[in-house]
Amino acid sequence: MKKLIIGLSALCLLIFVGCSQTKMAKDEVMLIGNGQLVQVNYEICSDYKSSSAKVYGCSSSFSKDLEISKSKSLLNAKSEVIDTYNSSFNQSQTMTSQDNKKGVVLDYDNKVVNQIEDTVLNYKIEYTKSFQEANGFRTFTVISMDLI
Repeated sequence: MKKLIIGLSALCLLIFVGCSQTKMAKDEVMLIGNGQLVQVNYEICSDYKSSSAKVYGCSSSFSKDLEISKSKSLLNAKSEVIDTYNSSFNQSQTMTSQDNKKGVVLDYDNKVVNQIEDTVLNYKIEYTKSFQEANGFRTFTVISMDLI
């Protein structure tokens, strides 16, 4: 009888511990404070890692209007995917020199430009969820694009 009580107590303890460690992104509808925001962002974005076959874009956006929050989040995710997939850096450097009575004056100009080429973005929405936060809404969006 004593073993049965100990066994049931251990089972109840395991159930309570298991239930208390659920993911916030799945359970919460309202975010309170930066701690929850960071945790939910980590939980969502860490599930989607880019590979050689697929690129993911994970973003969030805040707005007082729900639809604007959703649109901004999707736009940020698209920008992240495009930047990863189809960008190139152009660097140019110029140097000018002038002689004067005091010596030589050198002038350097270094420009780095990130150019995104025109591309058709065939993306798939993998995850989207909106939360109430403070006096508005925060939407998390994850999109993916196949590279092959």
